[in-house]
Amino acid sequence: MATLTPEARFPTGAEQLVIRVATGAGFLPVEQNLTLTPEFSLYRNGQVIQTGLVIVIYPMPALPNPQTTVISGDAM
Repeated sequence: MATLTPEARFPTGAEQLVIRVATGAGFLPVEQNLTLTPEFSLYRNGQVIQTGLVIVIYPMPALPNPQTTVISGDAM
């Protein structure tokens, strides 16, 4: 049985990944799976990268719209 510790242990390097949220489909070709990007990534230095809004037109934009912001250590 696993025991829980009261404190969280974050990576020590400034550019190390703390948490990433990504979803993917199960029955896609490998080529299409490689084009999917994570919805949310938080790095130890406070940098947050998340997917931004995409306009609904045809054809869709070729590149994703990543949004980057920096949060404080207290917000992590």
